[in-house]
Amino acid sequence: MIVCHKCDFVLSIGSRLPQTCPAWRFDMLRHQDLKVLAKASLTWLSQSLYSFITQSLLFAAGLRPTPAQATAVLKDGMQHVGKLICSNLGARMDSEPKLWRILADALYDLGTGLEVLSPLCPHLFLEMAGLGNFAKGMAVVAARATRLPIYSSFAKEGNLSDLFAKGEAISTLFNVLVWEQGFN
Repeated sequence: MIVCHKCDFVLSIGSRLPQTCPAWRFDMLRHQDLKVLAKASLTWLSQSLYSFITQSLLFAAGLRPTPAQATAVLKDGMQHVGKLICSNLGARMDSEPKLWRILADALYDLGTGLEVLSPLCPHLFLEMAGLGNFAKGMAVVAARATRLPIYSSFAKEGNLSDLFAKGEAISTLFNVLVWEQGFN
C-alpha cells in the first residue's frame, strides 16, 4: 500500500492510479529514478567485482599484464558496445519478434564463426574476434528482447513462468551435452 502525502490517496494492490494528484506522478517518477540508479549501481559493482576476480585469478596463475591481456579486454569490450547499440533498437523488435529472433540467431552464429576463424588470421585477430563479439553482443540483446513476446504467444493462462523454466532447462541440457562432447 502506498500513500500520497499531498492528498492522502491510498493506492492498494489492484487500484487505479489517481489522475488528479501531480505529487503522485512526481513520487512515481522519483521511485523509478531510484530503481534505475539502484540497478546501475548493482551492475557497476558486479562488473567491478568480475574485473577484480579475473585479475586475481590471472595473478594467481602467475600471469602479469601483457599485450595479450589488453587485446582480450578490447575484444570482450566490443560485446558491450554491440549490446549498447542493439538496445536502441528495442522498440522496433516489438512489431516483428520472430524476425528479430531469427536475425539474433544468425548474428550469434556469424559472431561465433568469426571468433573460431580469428586464430587463422593472427594479423587480424583483434578485428575478427572483436567483430565476432560485437555481433554476439547484439544477438544476445535481440534474443532476450524477443523472448517474452514469443513465449507469451505460446502461453496458456498463467503458465508463462513454466514456459521460461522449460526453455532454460532445454538450453541447459544442450549446453551440458555439447560440453560433455568436447571432452570426448
